[in-house]
Amino acid sequence: MPIAKVIRYFKQGSTLLFRSSLFVLLLMTVIQCGPSNKENNSNDKRLGFGPESFNIGDCNLSPLNGFDFDSNTFNGPTQSSGYFNKSLSLQAFHEALDSSSYSIVDALYRQNVNLYRIPQTNSQNCQYFDFIFTAPEIYQQQWNVLNPRSTRRGRLLGLFTTFFEKNPSSLQVTLNQPTILLRGDTQKWTLVHEMAHYLFAKDRASQHNMPFKRELEAHALRSKNLAVLTKNQLTSNSPSSLADQLMDHYQSFWDANFELDSRGPLEEFTIESLLVEKFQLNQLTGVNGDTNIRQAYFYMSFNAREVTPSYRRFLQELEELNLQQWPSAQRKLDLLKAKIRSTLSFIEEKIQLVTPTHRPLFDIADAALDSNDFEFAFQKHYDLDELRNRHQLFLKW
Repeated sequence: MPIAKVIRYFKQGSTLLFRSSLFVLLLMTVIQCGPSNKENNSNDKRLGFGPESFNIGDCNLSPLNGFDFDSNTFNGPTQSSGYFNKSLSLQAFHEALDSSSYSIVDALYRQNVNLYRIPQTNSQNCQYFDFIFTAPEIYQQQWNVLNPRSTRRGRLLGLFTTFFEKNPSSLQVTLNQPTILLRGDTQKWTLVHEMAHYLFAKDRASQHNMPFKRELEAHALRSKNLAVLTKNQLTSNSPSSLADQLMDHYQSFWDANFELDSRGPLEEFTIESLLVEKFQLNQLTGVNGDTNIRQAYFYMSFNAREVTPSYRRFLQELEELNLQQWPSAQRKLDLLKAKIRSTLSFIEEKIQLVTPTHRPLFDIADAALDSNDFEFAFQKHYDLDELRNRHQLFLKW
């Protein structure tokens, strides 16, 4: 990878990154130590692009355990994730569930995804990702910028970055330099999480003339302003066309805003919820069970709180409308309110599905969510995407 190009991208995005709150993962990851009971954690295997030798140390879960990942699954059809209109290659995602971390990394590398390890000097004996190259200095510098310095503020365990490029003639979008950075002592759950970001980004890039974030931001802001203006103009004597226009502006705002959320907090929510589902079905192997589930609960709850307050405010705005004298507009209003309610119910339902089998843990978790120290329990986790920051104050209702 041309280092100059990497430096340019990071310089462009460094200011925006500090203002972003899109991606936050819970710090409840615990490194379990002890000898592996399945494979020898030595250099008897080697990635084609990895160091000549590696020693993961004393990890309870070995990255060598599991089936070999079938790279052909990356070419499988795009399918619905079942969440928030988001799609990805489910074959590739499912293939990773019982594959070894070692073979997942190898398969991603063959997809031209850069994977690097961030070494930890003051860590436990387990160095799970010692089998991949140490990140170049430019990446380590960026990691250090993003990683909270205070131990009370948690640790950065994973980072997925990519840049979208659009051909102005064909309007085709391509991924540029997709990269996954992994803290050396994090484990499989984080790797599969970052891989899912790549799969979602790959799906977005496959959409013809995919709207960039800045386009969605502008569209949402314009729609919000037009809705406010049209609402102020609407009287009992207004024609039905004006009431229809009002609802069209509201719908347009919701669509753009929801798409932005689906690339941010709702994508994080989706990935964690999918991993929880697969673990509960005994399909996800090689992870730290209760620890990862507890982390998922915190993370899903945090990202839900990133969106649900504004959804409820927007719903309240719509509840105050009475468009009965314009039947067409009223139907549009009823449909939009039903959509928002359904989204809120879906989010709550998925969070509740995590909690029943781990209730003692979540009595503590609920208290932490309501405390002033809530942010200290989390590790930062970013998807740089186009290095665009969403202007929350303008776009949130």
